[in-house]
This record gives sequence, structure tokens and C-alpha cells, in this order.
Amino acid sequence: MLPGAEFGKLPLMTARIPINVLAINVLTCMALVPNVAAGDQDWIFDLQPDKVLPSASPAAEAAPASLVQHGIPVSRRSVEAWRHQEEWLTERLAARDLRLGEPVHIRIFKQSRELELYLRGESGFELYRVFPVCEMSGTLGPKQFEGDLQAPEGFYDIRPERLHPNSDFHLAFNLGFPNTHDRSVQHTGSNIMIHGGCASNGCFAMTDYYMEQLWLFAEAALRNGQSSIGVEIYPFRMTDENLAAHSASRWIDFWHSLKPAHDHFLETGFPAMIASSDGRYVLADDSGQAADSAGPELAAEVEKPATVVPSAP
Repeated sequence: MLPGAEFGKLPLMTARIPINVLAINVLTCMALVPNVAAGDQDWIFDLQPDKVLPSASPAAEAAPASLVQHGIPVSRRSVEAWRHQEEWLTERLAARDLRLGEPVHIRIFKQSRELELYLRGESGFELYRVFPVCEMSGTLGPKQFEGDLQAPEGFYDIRPERLHPNSDFHLAFNLGFPNTHDRSVQHTGSNIMIHGGCASNGCFAMTDYYMEQLWLFAEAALRNGQSSIGVEIYPFRMTDENLAAHSASRWIDFWHSLKPAHDHFLETGFPAMIASSDGRYVLADDSGQAADSAGPELAAEVEKPATVVPSAP
């Protein structure tokens, strides 16, 4: 690791570098990360320049070994994930009076590279654990266009048809980018995933081991009746201190629009209903518009499932 480097952050190095090397590095960074504002340039996530990544598109993931059972795509690989992980996860969950098949909610924080997985408990969603995000690319800020190598920020969901058990990246969930808000501000892109393989050109890449665990939680919840799994993606934890520290960023107004949903979840234990209004995210109650749900389980009166998902197809 370079001196002064932090996990997920590239140091800005200006000393003892030959001029010709520095010029090449600057030109390379400019090509890979266009239009980076001064307030954002110290949070440039590393890429994988020596690895050519295969397509993560659903078309590329189709394989004869896959099939659909009860609306859930499965494959030999996803069945193996159950064999690898089910017993251990079941025991760990039982110790906390939780179980596979409970509704799931996910929150991702880009700056700290953390994925939080929540399970529905007696009084709301309870944090099960924080998974490390193995790799991502781009800077803090939303995804704007196809090929910008950015991971998005905002509110997305995982539906049964968005599970890809034959992904080139082990296993994958499509997040449904662009959502209604992205389209309203002409943001473009496709095939943004949470996937395994620990390599990313715009997705959230996990290790295969952790991706198998996420797969079990998602498949079990969807099989057990959850229609979609909410995914909230933030640049950092939306505290007043963090927003003040990034006040020079060109994205500060956008980030302020994410904060009400962030705080609602912390205060209530349930995701907020989200809408898009005038190019900003707003709570649905404040907009009068149809909402992009941050998760179907966000109404407090939804009951816990009465049955447990079968362990594997």
C-alpha cells in the first residue's frame, strides 16, 4: 500500500514522481473519471486496469443450467451456495431469534465500502451484519451516464427477475438502474449489480463467499413472499458533520435530498416511501406523487411471514 493510503481512497501524490510519469497518470485519471469536481477528487475509487471484465448483462448470464422455480431463477451455482452457507447461517440467525425467509433491506455506504443487511424483526428492521464491499469504481456522487464507471446513489430494488444465478461474477442482483428519478434527470446506464468476483467497473463487488450469503438472504425472502428488496445507496453516512465536510462538492444539494430517507430509516426502523420531484428525491408524503419504493416492506403493518422458505431447489 502506498504511504498515507487509506482503504477505498487513493492518496494524492505530488512528491518524488518523475514529470513524465506524473503526466501519464494525470491524463489517465482524467480519461477514466471525467468532470471530477475539486471537492470530490480525493475520493476516487480504484479501478482494475489489468483485468478485462466480462459483461454483467442478463443476456451474457443466460446458461442452459439455469431454470426458474416459483418465479425465482436458480442454477447449479445458486444451489451450491445453499449447500455452502445454509447450515452456518441458520445457526447464527437462530442465536439472535432471526431466520432465513424474513424480509430483507439493504443499505450501502460508498465512502466506507460497507453493505448493511437488515432483517425484519418484531419492531422493524434489525441490522444483521455489515459486509465489506470488496471493490467499486468511480467517485462519490451519482451515476450519470452509461460508461462513466460510476456506482449509483439513490433508491433501488431487487426483484425476483433481477436475480442472476449464472453471472460471470459468480452470483448477481440487478439493482434496476435507472429508476424513475434517474430517468427524470436523464441519467443513463444499465446492468448495475451487486455481484461476486471482487472486481468492478461501476457495480458493487463482493467476495464470492459474502455474495453467497447475500444470495441466500435475498432468495429466501423473495421465495417467502417479499415482492422486492429495497436497496438504499449513500455516498457516506448522512450526518450533518459529513454533509458539512463535503459542502464544497457539486453534489451537495443532491446529497441533502437523500438525507430525509436515511434519517427516516434510523428513526423508525422502516424504509421511507420515495418520490422524485423537480430533480430531487423527496419523501412521498411531501410530494403528492407516485413513489419509487425504497422497499415493499416499508409499511409498518406488514406482517412477518408465517412460513420458512425451502432450503434449496
